[in-house]
Amino acid sequence: MRRHSVSLSQPVVIAAAGVMLALAAVSVVYRLAAGSDGTRPGYVTTSLNQEGLEVARLPEADTPLADGDLVVAIEGVPLETWVLADRQRHGVSTSDTVAYEIRRGGSDREVAVPLRPYPLGAVLLESWGTLAFCVATLSVASYVYARRPRAPGSAPLLLLSSGLIGSTVPWLLGFQAIDLARGTGFLLWLAGAFVVYAVFWSASLH
Repeated sequence: MRRHSVSLSQPVVIAAAGVMLALAAVSVVYRLAAGSDGTRPGYVTTSLNQEGLEVARLPEADTPLADGDLVVAIEGVPLETWVLADRQRHGVSTSDTVAYEIRRGGSDREVAVPLRPYPLGAVLLESWGTLAFCVATLSVASYVYARRPRAPGSAPLLLLSSGLIGSTVPWLLGFQAIDLARGTGFLLWLAGAFVVYAVFWSASLH
């Protein structure tokens, strides 16, 4: 009976690890495929409030938006409405230009923001040390689990390392104001930054 229980748990562990790693991969693919406004919020959730989203420029991004701009609306629709309402997605492409209403220096203005390719290389290079640690941890955990899947701690270590990547990559890529209108990018960020992050900490306690 004990062996049967262990054999059932191995596919579950592998599947859970695979889902978390897949989330990181999907986040990267999404960033490459979707147009970017060239910004990201601060690393704390207080950047997003009822007034709008305070943004900072991404490294090497070509955008009319500046550090500290508060995006209050997209295409005339307040960001809070995009977040809370059951709305249609923009479905914009990388060649589109979107009308942003921003608050800069205490005054509101409308800015035409072109959606360009996301500077993935520059963003990842900015955090290369963190990513190298994540990959090294996953490599060690995968080796240990492949050799000793029944050893105490091997399964939690694999889940921990997978959760580390599955939460770190979406967190580093962040979300943008346009993602609140599309929906997809914001949901990917939420899944990584909160759901997978919770799995990471749960595994670390074992």
